[in-house]
Amino acid sequence: MVHPGDFLLTNSMSFGRPYITNIKGCIHDGWLMISPYAGAFDQLYLYYLLSSVFAFKQFSDKVAGAVVQNLNSDKVAASCIPLPPLAEQHRIVAKIEELLTKIDKLKTK
Repeated sequence: MVHPGDFLLTNSMSFGRPYITNIKGCIHDGWLMISPYAGAFDQLYLYYLLSSVFAFKQFSDKVAGAVVQNLNSDKVAASCIPLPPLAEQHRIVAKIEELLTKIDKLKTK
């Protein structure tokens, strides 16, 4: 079962894509639920971090499978994830969102 606010990571095919759930429901084995992270990570910091080339490169080096590449929880747990203090994570998220807003404005011009 997943609930609104739970953090998911795809683990097959398009492995390594993060999602924050908005609904209550069930997931199948194509997803990893990342928990417990409350108190250690700002949810958006974790989302942006796991969306980064830095994280994807680590996951790409760890996937297994000839036809369908899979990423399991042990491989994700063995990844190097920078963990600045929460206040710094909040500042990083604020800066990313500020820059994304500027990018969106430039796209509409």
